[in-house]
Amino acid sequence: MGKETDLIKDVWEAYPFPLVVVNAEKRVVYVNPEFYSFFMPDTKINGVKLKSLIPADKVLDAVERVLQQGGGVFSIEECIIIRNVRHDLMVDVFAVEHRGERLAAVQIRDVSQKKLVDAKQEKEKIIAACEEVVKRVFTQVQPVAMGILNVCNLLEDIAGASRELSFLKGEATRLVGFVDQALDLVSPVGDFRKEVNLYKIIEDALVMLKMEILSKNITVVKDYLPGIPDISGDPLELFKAFMHIIKNAVEASENQGIITISVAVESSKKIDPSAKSLLKVEVASQGEPIPDEVRDRMFLPFVTTKQNHLGLGLSKAFAVVREHGGDIEYMRKGDKNVFSVYLPL
Repeated sequence: MGKETDLIKDVWEAYPFPLVVVNAEKRVVYVNPEFYSFFMPDTKINGVKLKSLIPADKVLDAVERVLQQGGGVFSIEECIIIRNVRHDLMVDVFAVEHRGERLAAVQIRDVSQKKLVDAKQEKEKIIAACEEVVKRVFTQVQPVAMGILNVCNLLEDIAGASRELSFLKGEATRLVGFVDQALDLVSPVGDFRKEVNLYKIIEDALVMLKMEILSKNITVVKDYLPGIPDISGDPLELFKAFMHIIKNAVEASENQGIITISVAVESSKKIDPSAKSLLKVEVASQGEPIPDEVRDRMFLPFVTTKQNHLGLGLSKAFAVVREHGGDIEYMRKGDKNVFSVYLPL
């Protein structure tokens, strides 16, 4: 191998991203170590067709143009499945020459995790803005509601109860409860330093919802991963979060339906760069799908598809999980609504 080839190889091997170089036949003539690390092929891939590694027409078309015309850089967004995991890629295709032969280099950047982090941050910004509005409005409403209720109690003590006064007192009590729920949404989370057994949190939530589960004759199936470590967090706030999520599943379930709660460790999803792994809790229930017009707003305050509901449960759950450095996602799988809660280990 000549000195020129050694120099080129040294440059390619220093690339921080996966890189593959192909010849005019679109066969691999070089791959750098990052490429092997990312794709983890079973065998050496020198000489194989690029299409077998990256089956993306847009990438192959860009390679063809580079091989024919040379010069320039083509940047392509592409999604491929590697070992059953979806990866969103930014692919850069550019020309290289070696000893008079025109070659095409394909550089790959995996932007999947960045997209997840960006989406999470954007969702958090929107919800935080809504929570600030809730806080400002209901902080002003709270003393008014309490004042009306106190006046009702005073009039009842002085003049005795009447039908009109009882009605007004009932409405004032309902308003106070409404305000308390809204302000609980924006209340700060407590002590994060406590060690929390997540299974106990889930079991406590199921006990709290036992009568609602029995009234609909729902079967709860548990698929727990044994031996998971405790996490750091606020046990009361986490209890509220999982109670709201499971309660939402119960209310959305059909009679005699099945709710499945599974717990696993997720290593491929990175929503927090400092966390090596995430704890994933899935709550799946049979029922009607969430309408498309609601799906993108379901974690915002006061968004609900149910009659006589305030639409604060999922908002509170998301607020708690967000404060713990996690995330909540919704997905429709077959006939099931699946809410996935991710918490850093």
